[in-house]
Amino acid sequence: MAKARPIPLIILMIKTVVWLNWRSSIRMRASLAGWLALDLETRRAIIDAALVEAGVRALPPRPLGEHVVADLMAFYFRSSEANDLAYRALINREVCRPIAITTRKPAAL
Repeated sequence: MAKARPIPLIILMIKTVVWLNWRSSIRMRASLAGWLALDLETRRAIIDAALVEAGVRALPPRPLGEHVVADLMAFYFRSSEANDLAYRALINREVCRPIAITTRKPAAL
């Protein structure tokens, strides 16, 4: 049996996040300021705990609807743009290109 498409679940997660944070723009700004005031390790621990609670064990190959953060990370980090930034070169991993180009060193970004 085919797995259900995650799009409705993703939309629901995003609407929930937007609704919870958009109720009060002052609260949202305070929340963002509070988030930015946290040190990097604390922010990582909070995100990690949310992903563990959702049962996300690894970055999925594509958005699967397990958790909105994991889906957004998968969407970006599995992209050609992220690959290019990681290597600081115009690799265009997911772009169709002639074989002759693959034998040359990619141009720097």
